[in-house]
Amino acid sequence: MRFLVYKKSLDSDFLPKTESSDAPAPFIIADHTSVKKVSHHFFSSLETLGPLICMEDLGNKDAVQKVLQEPDVIVAISCVVDPTYEAILSEIPHRKLILSLGKLMMPQQVALEIGLRNPSRVHLVSSDFQKRRLSRFLRDAAPFCAAFAHELDNNQFFPPTPEQKLAARRALGLRPEERHIVYAGRFLANKGICQVLRALFLWPLDNITITLAGNFCPGFGHLPTHATNFTFENYFKREFRSDAVPYPAIQFLPAQEPPQLQKLLWSADCFVYPSFHDDENFGLAVREAALCGVPCVTTDFCGLHALAVLSPESGVATYPTAIGVRYSLRQLRNSIAGTLDIKDKAAAVPWNAVVRAESDPRRARDLLERVCKGLIGQAPALPEPLEESAVQNRVFEQAHDGFLQPLYKAHPQSWEGLFADGCAPCQNQFPHNQMLRAVQGMYTTSSGTPVVSDGSSWRGFFRLSLCKETRWLMEFGFPGPRLKPYDRADWDVLTGCAIRDDRGDIIFKPTSARAAEILQELVEMGYLVPDEYFP
Repeated sequence: MRFLVYKKSLDSDFLPKTESSDAPAPFIIADHTSVKKVSHHFFSSLETLGPLICMEDLGNKDAVQKVLQEPDVIVAISCVVDPTYEAILSEIPHRKLILSLGKLMMPQQVALEIGLRNPSRVHLVSSDFQKRRLSRFLRDAAPFCAAFAHELDNNQFFPPTPEQKLAARRALGLRPEERHIVYAGRFLANKGICQVLRALFLWPLDNITITLAGNFCPGFGHLPTHATNFTFENYFKREFRSDAVPYPAIQFLPAQEPPQLQKLLWSADCFVYPSFHDDENFGLAVREAALCGVPCVTTDFCGLHALAVLSPESGVATYPTAIGVRYSLRQLRNSIAGTLDIKDKAAAVPWNAVVRAESDPRRARDLLERVCKGLIGQAPALPEPLEESAVQNRVFEQAHDGFLQPLYKAHPQSWEGLFADGCAPCQNQFPHNQMLRAVQGMYTTSSGTPVVSDGSSWRGFFRLSLCKETRWLMEFGFPGPRLKPYDRADWDVLTGCAIRDDRGDIIFKPTSARAAEILQELVEMGYLVPDEYFP
């Protein structure tokens, strides 16, 4: 077998070395940090099956076409593409192996791939869970997929001895009675760090220290609103400053290189990662914590599902809304508390063994060999060109009702209060936020939002305020603030079912059928989450 690849997508280990006098840059975590590791593993594994050939080295279209006509050639694509050669490939039948990463969690990418069941085109997704869900919800409209197990650094991340753990805690000045909660990774609005602090403010825990290690990523996008994280650092530090309200104390550390991260993880009693990030297809940081035997609290969203089910708390259950994934803050807090209260944490769940088995490089290599042999057995082909209407017809003919239901709902494009001013969705084959909800609903615990019922209680996923003068419900979230205006009659209903708890937070409890309708709309838009959630 031989593999045609883009030179730009190869890690530097595969390319000729050049001398450089540049000083080493400070260690920063970005979106490409984990992508680079995964891509390197992908191409390294392929190289054990056959040589890698850079398309750029072949030259013109005729040379590429000649190679693609050979019976043992597969085009292997990671996250980087070359527009010139993509245009060439669009005209030449070929076999293609695609390392999808989070692409099949993106509405626009799913809209492009859905219904195009071409056996000469295989997507490698990041987990068996993701593969199963694509098959379950898209049925015969799902693209051909295989689950590729990403490699982890077992030499750097492993459980500490009691002496190593004690030394790691002493190095950070942790007292024996302190319970250390750690998050490591990018500081993004949808990684759940705001929700951890909000949950522990609402329902405090004793003797806890929280360490956040990483860096802010101002240029990174926020898919549901087509905003960026440009001002997230300002928002975070303003919202959770310790002199304003009694939030848990936080200590910040810069992004940690593996040797330093190892020591930080060894010091932890709990690793929190309640992410609702748009394409959380794997979760490298939380798996490195699990390799160190650290109990983990995660959502069960897509790539985190395999870890969530390990936890005695079964993870934090998720559901989709028009603005992105949501979950109960109380369930998050209780999951953290339950994890911290486990006496023998290392023995309670075999975190290290499960993650090592999941990421066994032999399993990944065997999977690639089977997939590639299957591709070689297929005739080269081009993706079937479909008009937009034909794509939609295939979806409605073949997909599962749980996927289709959000697409049936005719919400107005400018659903008042859904977006913060200055943010807006883009439109593809389907209205963006309806497609977002349908796609994310494939990977959450439930594919629909919870229903407001008698006796239920609801509060803001972010901090909320009621502005009497303007009759606005205000969410101090990110991006935000979001404003939901009301006429006088509905304002009276909304405020009539609002009470404040002993922390000053607003709780909503339905008092009438109209109140339930108003609250349900806020649930659908992601403002409110249930205190108790049992999907």
